[in-house]
Amino acid sequence: MKIQIQDLIDKCNKLSTNSVVAPTSVTSANKWSISWDEEQQCIQLKSGNQTVFYKMISVEGGTYGEAQTTIMSFSIGETEVTELLWNVVMKGGVSTMNLNPKTNVSWTECNKFIEKLEEKTGIIFRLPDANEWEFAASGGNKSKGYDYAGSNDLNEITCLDYFLKQVKQYKGNELEIYDMTGNASEWTSTPDENFGGYVLKGGSYVNANKKVHINKKKLKITTSEHLPETDKKGDLGFRIVKSYE
Repeated sequence: MKIQIQDLIDKCNKLSTNSVVAPTSVTSANKWSISWDEEQQCIQLKSGNQTVFYKMISVEGGTYGEAQTTIMSFSIGETEVTELLWNVVMKGGVSTMNLNPKTNVSWTECNKFIEKLEEKTGIIFRLPDANEWEFAASGGNKSKGYDYAGSNDLNEITCLDYFLKQVKQYKGNELEIYDMTGNASEWTSTPDENFGGYVLKGGSYVNANKKVHINKKKLKITTSEHLPETDKKGDLGFRIVKSYE
């Protein structure tokens, strides 16, 4: 029997208040196991008595933008894929407790990661398309119409000191999704029809240096950039999506 979409939304909302995150002071590399928690709808990483949940946040479908594009319901990573999750999937399960976004990764490498993640969890993931990304960043059906993800005050939602920070250090948006403005920009699955490559969203810490210049346009939800699929940058990461059947 298929799980109803509302049931999945309720489970994800429950996890938002009951997740256990391991302490960030651990610096030694440990062996981690990885599994999919169907009840909580999240990826679970375990090492000894430490547990980290990579939460998937439910986004109820709706219409978005001036074109009233129809968006089907899906779930999206609460944060960008972290160094910890990347290492557990791509490096045999061995990693330090590094909760910075995984950056310096190409579109091609992101999809290789997703293939391996599917092998380890039995769950089908993918990159969000640009419309899904914007819809989630704007707060979905709970949107308050902010220019940025969660607030019009950049100080509330991202670091303005020109360096990459650990995920989930600032205010989330209306759906409790974090870091969709600034920190690391993010790959999407949408090809750029004008310039080639794939669309990037969210802007990054490079655009958020309060001591020199804050490029507010590049940090807006609706702004898009592009990059060839084999290129990578130190301020570019990604997050994953799970479709509902």
